[in-house]
Amino acid sequence: MATTPPPQNGRYYTQSDPAMEKYQAAWASLRSNSYVNNPSLSEDDRIYLHGIQGTYKVKLASRTGWVHGFQMMLIWDYDRIWGAFDLGTFKGILMVDHGPQREPPEFWDDEAELPSFDFTWRGTCTQMPDAVFNNPLITKGKITFGSRNISGHFEGMATDATCKFEGEAQFGPQRVGRSLQSFIDEWNEYEFFGEDETIRQPPAGETVDSTADAQAGTPSVKEDEDSSTESEGSEDTAEESDLFDDEQLRLYLTGVFDISSEDIKAELPDKAQHVALRMHADLEGNQVWGWFDMGICEGYLLLDVPADGLRKGRPLQFTYRGREAETGMTVRGTGELEVESTNAWRVKGFFRGMYGDAVRFSGKRKLMPSGISGRDLWWYQDGWADYGEHLNRWRR
Repeated sequence: MATTPPPQNGRYYTQSDPAMEKYQAAWASLRSNSYVNNPSLSEDDRIYLHGIQGTYKVKLASRTGWVHGFQMMLIWDYDRIWGAFDLGTFKGILMVDHGPQREPPEFWDDEAELPSFDFTWRGTCTQMPDAVFNNPLITKGKITFGSRNISGHFEGMATDATCKFEGEAQFGPQRVGRSLQSFIDEWNEYEFFGEDETIRQPPAGETVDSTADAQAGTPSVKEDEDSSTESEGSEDTAEESDLFDDEQLRLYLTGVFDISSEDIKAELPDKAQHVALRMHADLEGNQVWGWFDMGICEGYLLLDVPADGLRKGRPLQFTYRGREAETGMTVRGTGELEVESTNAWRVKGFFRGMYGDAVRFSGKRKLMPSGISGRDLWWYQDGWADYGEHLNRWRR
């Protein structure tokens, strides 16, 4: 049985490792895609669109316990999205004829539903090995693209009229271990009489320069080598590499962090689903701003230490201003943020005066270019100023 080559540096994989070769084709097609790399898109839009391509662990509503025991891979084909799914009994390919154009306005509204997209699918069933499922009127479904998560349903599966699913991105950078062409080839294999699909071409004159990776919001090879990558076969337990010095930390602290709070989860579980953190280092102004949503309180924070004083593994004090989610009353307090000394992608900390003695949190930075938080500096500064007044939240 073939084995995966070990990492060249002994612990972590980088793009130059032989084991990473199978991901190169998908990376290349994403970099050259002029639809998701359109320079007219905002950084938020490009990050959102790029984040859709990847490998997801999937769970089915029909299975007891909703365990993530299945898999789905998604890949962009200009404005079209292909998916390869393995749901145990059913395996095959799905096609979303036209994917999202940008990050939806509802993306940051916790109470709003994200838009769903129609897809058709073709595939096989282990219980009927001689049959091919391929009827656009029957074999169809809907899918929603979130932040490193997907959800939706399949129709036309003989064992389950409506097969609901949820998926979350695998640990680490978003990767697809097969080429775009292989998705299309498999799709065509399920069709006996119709015309074969081919890679969708952009309109005439629309191309992406090979040097446009940074503009497209895609980490460069060097950036990905330094970023968090996990060993094959240990995606749920691997730790990211740490190659950042304190100066680079100023750039990498700027970003969006997936965080969680055990304190909120234990006391107010209904409020713990959408906690979030953004950080933005203003190098020119020598300040570090932040935005947070802890479920019970939302607002802005400002580090007490200047940007040139950032250090890994050292507690960083901050002041925050926000409003209670239920009452809209202004809340002010202090807290502490720490970038782990062994891992520049992970943070932890706590808020004082928000709920109980302290509300602790921890999390990791999303895979995205350095120096990007998805919001302009003025957004943080204006938000900080607005929360300085005792305004009712519904009057903003």
